[in-house]
Amino acid sequence: MEQSVEATKRRQLQMSYDKEADVLYVSFGAPQAAISEETSEGILLRKDPETGAIVGITVLDFEKRFASGGATTLPVLLERVSAA
Repeated sequence: MEQSVEATKRRQLQMSYDKEADVLYVSFGAPQAAISEETSEGILLRKDPETGAIVGITVLDFEKRFASGGATTLPVLLERVSAA
């Protein structure tokens, strides 16, 4: 049972927002060290440096993009998200 609980924790979506910096952090599982790749202006995919698996997304200027009624979607296409 303990092993399945750990596997579930690794797959959980976690989000945090830094209001002062206006940055949204989304992690697939527990946040971990990663390399960032900017896919479009202010949108960064976070990848596991060893496997290349996507482990999160960082959105810069989050409130500025969404609160003003501007953007309604993130310009990111994820075909497959691997659990780390």
